[in-house]
Amino acid sequence: MRIRIDFRALVLALAVILAAPAARAQSSGGEWSAITSISALYPTSQKMIFITEFSESEWSSCASGRRFALDPDNADYPAQVAALLTAFAGGRDIQMFIRPDQSLPTCDPIVDRFFVFD
Repeated sequence: MRIRIDFRALVLALAVILAAPAARAQSSGGEWSAITSISALYPTSQKMIFITEFSESEWSSCASGRRFALDPDNADYPAQVAALLTAFAGGRDIQMFIRPDQSLPTCDPIVDRFFVFD
């Protein structure tokens, strides 16, 4: 018994398999900021806005690229606000991950998650 291999189908299957991780990486991508301090908090009825020493005008078009926000629709929003308040009050540095599914620059880009440093 002979097994016939369709090389075109094999090449196509390999291309799909190899491209899938790259497509996932692009769609779940985003960018981390430099480690920075929080210089001001601006809580509003819509979201928690904050100003950092870090500046990136390709992300934020307000406050010289230093204005960012937390999304109140995020399931972890209360914990994020508590951590941000604690970091600000304690003078702790943070590092932010900018949510990738938004059009940048915007006045207050959404921070998806962040580290608080000791």
